[in-house]
Amino acid sequence: MYKFPIKEFLIGGVLFSAIKYSTDNIQDIRVSSMIAAFPVGLLSSLLINNKKIKGYSKSYMVSISILFLTSIAFYLLHYYTGLNRYINLLLAILIWSIINYLNIEFL
Repeated sequence: MYKFPIKEFLIGGVLFSAIKYSTDNIQDIRVSSMIAAFPVGLLSSLLINNKKIKGYSKSYMVSISILFLTSIAFYLLHYYTGLNRYINLLLAILIWSIINYLNIEFL
């Protein structure tokens, strides 16, 4: 039977809570963005089988690149449009989803 990864679930919750806490209580918003950019994917490599680490590393690099491009799109949507921030977020997630789908299907 599959064992639920409770430890990993708690770590993710702590990270998400740290982001929320820092946005509410720390003056410099850059601290929050730094916490949000915490390299969970790099730490996750500790959980990957040695035989799969090369493929994981390559895939992680592509995923980070897609996230970087999506972050640029998210910023540009905020900067150049008068759209609501939730619309911008939805559009950015849609862009991220489409690029990831194309990456999986065609590359």
